[in-house]
Amino acid sequence: MGTIDDYQLHESVSVACQLRTLAELRRRTAEAVARGVCPVVEIDLDLCALRPVFRTAAALRMVGAEFSIAEFVEPQSLPVLPGYSDEAWLAFVEQLRLVERYPGLRWVEGGRPLRTAGTPFARFHELYWTTEWLREDEPTPGLGGFVQAIEALGGRVVFLSGRWLDAQIAPSREALRRAGIAEPRLWIGNPWHETLVPPGERPLSDAAVKAWRQARIVREVGLPIAIIDDRQANRAAVAACHTHSVASVAIAIPGFTVDAAARAAPLRLSTFEQFSQTTDSPPVRPHMAQRYPGLGHGAPWRGEYAGLGKNGLPYVLPRVVPWTLGQSDRTGGMGQSVPSGWSDRTGGGPFAELAGGFAERTGFDRDAIEPPVSERAIPTNGLSERALLDAAERTIPLEEVGALRRAFEEARRLAELGLAAPWPETGEAERSLWYSLVCAWLHSRDLEVLMEAIGFHVAAAGRHDLREHVDAREVRHLLLASEASERERLRRANYSDWIVNWARQLADGPVYVSFLNPSLLVDLCQWSPRQIKPQDAMDVHRLSDHHDGDGAERFDPIEAGINNLLHQREGRDGVRKEPVVSWAALREEAATETGASELSKNTAARQAVRDAIAIAPRLERAGWLTPWSWCEASAPQ
Repeated sequence: MGTIDDYQLHESVSVACQLRTLAELRRRTAEAVARGVCPVVEIDLDLCALRPVFRTAAALRMVGAEFSIAEFVEPQSLPVLPGYSDEAWLAFVEQLRLVERYPGLRWVEGGRPLRTAGTPFARFHELYWTTEWLREDEPTPGLGGFVQAIEALGGRVVFLSGRWLDAQIAPSREALRRAGIAEPRLWIGNPWHETLVPPGERPLSDAAVKAWRQARIVREVGLPIAIIDDRQANRAAVAACHTHSVASVAIAIPGFTVDAAARAAPLRLSTFEQFSQTTDSPPVRPHMAQRYPGLGHGAPWRGEYAGLGKNGLPYVLPRVVPWTLGQSDRTGGMGQSVPSGWSDRTGGGPFAELAGGFAERTGFDRDAIEPPVSERAIPTNGLSERALLDAAERTIPLEEVGALRRAFEEARRLAELGLAAPWPETGEAERSLWYSLVCAWLHSRDLEVLMEAIGFHVAAAGRHDLREHVDAREVRHLLLASEASERERLRRANYSDWIVNWARQLADGPVYVSFLNPSLLVDLCQWSPRQIKPQDAMDVHRLSDHHDGDGAERFDPIEAGINNLLHQREGRDGVRKEPVVSWAALREEAATETGASELSKNTAARQAVRDAIAIAPRLERAGWLTPWSWCEASAPQ
């Protein structure tokens, strides 16, 4: 395991060059503020603020199939992806020697790429702008932290795009928000785009439209001091509109070809990473600094986790995964190179004995990074869910099993007093209740292991979902109509009598909002995502900091993301009451920005969840995670 920070920049931009450029932008911003001017940094979208990995790869696949270009059919195997501009596409054609490889296709004429009908570039350009693909654009690393830094100095950031359709506004805004920018200033539109002007009228280029917008930006936002764009023509057009100096900053994002002029620009960036963000740097998140003191210190960084939490606040956190996870892969894929001897989690876990016995019976190679064929094809003599839980229960410390039993029996007593949900009426329902408690404890330990694996150490075993508490005042405010605003009273009136009675007898101070609270235990264990009755206990549980928290600072986006990920792996006795989802299926879901955001339940944990998915199968085979892959529920349903 290395000890050197590993930020992935374009080969034409060194760390020193990026630092100098960022320092110059901060200097210009501060000087303008000191003069009483509101400085504006303008940033282009495509191949600047946003990395169009998904739609570039998708367009290449279709072009490859239509024009029989073998290299395009599997874009993940390419050494680099093409930028969509004339200059970047030409660099792509030259680097891959496509003219020589496919002489029957029209690539270049007069030293310029051909974009006439029937050429690969024309078809690629058409597909690249597929509107529904725009929502999968990835924020360029460090974007959110950079915007925060400029605004902290008194400046403003405007995203200036040549995108021309109204339908492109919403997905553009959605992608920018994933960087942790709650309300991006997005200036978009080109009514004179080549696809919109009538025949005979002259369209306006991106450069001309960006120049046209300068007067309004000065009038409504402030004085432009810098333009960050991948195209030299765009930067020159903006700078020429002003009598004062406007810094021209070229950008060459990782994994894409660029305009050759960008390589020689005095001011240039690859990403927006400042190599200095931690939990105690802007944007300050006190709850995270308290939970993870010293996070990012004394360990190599692999970039940042950034985005918006469920509370709508921006987060910028160090990515300190202690192994190579393929973060340089321009396709957003996740490598699985895990050095031997990583931490203490590579062997000897609580399921090591079970893992060994199962491997002997089935031939399942627990040391393999990938399963034998596919995780969708579990060996036929795998364990049932209940058999797995019976075996897994024996790995829970005896004192913890005792605590579960005591809460279980106390819940039965409170149900008779009307201070808990009704007790199950059948023996099978009661057994299901117990198995759900076992699942909850296993989930808490799995979460601790997986959080540690990605560098976020938290004592979660026996606590997460089990012994989490909030102030009783928060619970009363949630449940009691007398303590709610008039607008909220109707919803609160729908809560069940038992939980309202429970809330009324709460004294001031901390109160458990989790499974080991006997009053909540039954209702929490019986909940499922399809529940239509009042969300009694689950609404109370959502006050914990890995769900809704307090709607402000008390929220942990990383724990929230890993929590939801692991809930996909618990089977029919788990929280979701659904079959186990395979790691392969979860990896596929998290491959897109929208999929990773949904799986994380917040955009700040997108990459953290991908990192967790990459390492989890190895940890499971080493006996550290509950081996759900070995039970029958993992098979296709």
